Amino acid sequence: MNRPPYRTRLWKRVRQDTVASAKGRVTPFLIGLVGLFLGFLINHYYLHLQAARQLAVIGFVSLGGSYAVWFLGAWIINMFRAPWLLDAESGQLIDAWEGKAQIAENTLAGLKDQKAERLRVHKLFGSLMQAGVNLSTDLAACTADGHLRAWDARLDGWLKLVKKTISDEGFASEAVAFVRAGEDAEQVKGVMNFGWERETRCRVLEQHQKKLEDIVRRRLP
Repeated sequence: MNRPPYRTRLWKRVRQDTVASAKGRVTPFLIGLVGLFLGFLINHYYLHLQAARQLAVIGFVSLGGSYAVWFLGAWIINMFRAPWLLDAESGQLIDAWEGKAQIAENTLAGLKDQKAERLRVHKLFGSLMQAGVNLSTDLAACTADGHLRAWDARLDGWLKLVKKTISDEGFASEAVAFVRAGEDAEQVKGVMNFGWERETRCRVLEQHQKKLEDIVRRRLP
């Protein structure tokens, strides 16, 4: 924003303050003129004074001179006052712009914090979802009952970690729903052998994965 030179602003402030003060003196000045006019009429037509006109002129000169002296004094006083007033205005303007700059800075910092928080949360849940994918891959590679037992321990650890993470983010009800999602898995029909065990675990894991994806889609910003 381009501001006028200091001298221009100084004279403008002096003129404005002086004119504002003068406006308050207009009514008394007009009353004085009316008084002089009435005095002239009384002296000239009622008292028949020969010096009525001279008295009116003296009164007008005195009235005008007094207001001229007052106007000059007001101008001089405002010339001394104006620099301090302009400094005060400049200080207020600087404070206002500093306040706006601080607000803008805080807003920008808040946006950066929000962006960082979103990235953190997405990265966190992304790693949990990837861990679920890894569990699926490892389950497909299981070829013995011992492998399934070890896999069960990893699944239990993953479920606890996801539940805690969801709860920590403020979604306690979603955490409970995630843990219970495995109950919706479709039962595997057929003989209860190794393949049946592995397929059962696969379907349970898929339900947990779907629930986690649903939570991420609905809850994450």
